[in-house]
Amino acid sequence: MTSFTVTYWGPSQRTPRNWMPKANPVTYVSKKSVPFLILHGQQDQVVPFKDSEVLYEALNQAGVDADLYELETAGHMDVQFMQPAVFKLILEFLKKHLN
Repeated sequence: MTSFTVTYWGPSQRTPRNWMPKANPVTYVSKKSVPFLILHGQQDQVVPFKDSEVLYEALNQAGVDADLYELETAGHMDVQFMQPAVFKLILEFLKKHLN
């Protein structure tokens, strides 16, 4: 559960460990969570793909509608997320959940 927070802020000897769950999105997953569309690049060097898998599993276990798409050659905030196929996924997700 700590990989998300350690990735972004790093471990610190002076920071109390109780802040980590507060910074982790999995902490806030509940059956009342809104639907999630998770897009993650497999080559992401900032956020491990495993973090998205953990979030996706937590959402599923809570009964939340969630989709996880892996872009195999994309990095963090990669231009590959701007491709027509990705826009199509986003539009389909929004139509499904906003109509």
